[in-house]
Amino acid sequence: MSLPTRPIQVAVVADSATAATSCLQPLQAQADFRILEILGANAESALRAMGVPPDVVVLEFSEAAAAPHGLLPRLRHAFPNLMVIVHSARDDFPAISSALRAGADGYVLSGDPLFPMEHAIREVKAGGVPLSRPVACRIGHHFRTLGIECRLHGLDALTSREIQVLERIHAGFTNAEIGQALHVSVETVRKAVRSILSKLHVANRAEAAGLFARLDIGR
Repeated sequence: MSLPTRPIQVAVVADSATAATSCLQPLQAQADFRILEILGANAESALRAMGVPPDVVVLEFSEAAAAPHGLLPRLRHAFPNLMVIVHSARDDFPAISSALRAGADGYVLSGDPLFPMEHAIREVKAGGVPLSRPVACRIGHHFRTLGIECRLHGLDALTSREIQVLERIHAGFTNAEIGQALHVSVETVRKAVRSILSKLHVANRAEAAGLFARLDIGR
């Protein structure tokens, strides 16, 4: 005789009851889900008060970019094993990138008929990365474009060490500070900088840093 399967514990975190309604209704109809609704900015405190955190958190915010910038990193720090899906109306790459960099395990567009949230929750529980199709297309397009830009500007010719040096040039480090951070001599850093400028066909460190920032390399 097989034991009954434990329901998937799902917390829907929203900044208002209105924001939560469209997400909650289909989830509450799933027999294998146990749903908890958390409203407002005190979601981190509410989850801590539960003792045992849920399996999956759905971030449903009317201000779509707010949660990844603020709450999501805190949830990641407090609950490292928590799975988080952002449910958003925004399909632009900056919003998607912000959420994924902040630690989201998936990004699903509001009202996506091809990828309802209940499917996304089951997919993330199975180890997948749930992404609405337009979201996956945005990501693919961004990195295809980035690859073309890198080849055009010579960034693909940089070694991994040169990328590390360029990252620190962009951050405003001096050669001495770069050498200390990478545990190499200042002369080694100078050689790397000369190589970077040559490969990127730029005249100085400022131009190299500007190219790095424009193409968002290393992030």
